[in-house]
Amino acid sequence: MSRYDDFLKQLKENHKTTAQMAIKQLYLLLKEDDPNLSNDDMYDRILKDCLVIWARATIIENMPDELKDSERQEAGRRGAEAKKKLLRVTNDGNVARDAPANSNLF
Repeated sequence: MSRYDDFLKQLKENHKTTAQMAIKQLYLLLKEDDPNLSNDDMYDRILKDCLVIWARATIIENMPDELKDSERQEAGRRGAEAKKKLLRVTNDGNVARDAPANSNLF
């Protein structure tokens, strides 16, 4: 068993360790164990292995910057902003679109 696998096993047994420190440590150990892995492969493996410990958003938020795709992050931010512009919440808590509905029945 590799040092990465040993550390992951310890995390699963006692996950009081902060996500930020633990995910960074997993990244360094994985990089040491297999230096030929691409950043995408390391990102996917860490994400998959940690889903039993933390929520997906927690894992992604704490991924080392070396593994994050800045273009993809920016596209996600732009998409979220565009979505906010299209939706609004009414006084009764319902979600309404600013754009009028299509009245075409066919």
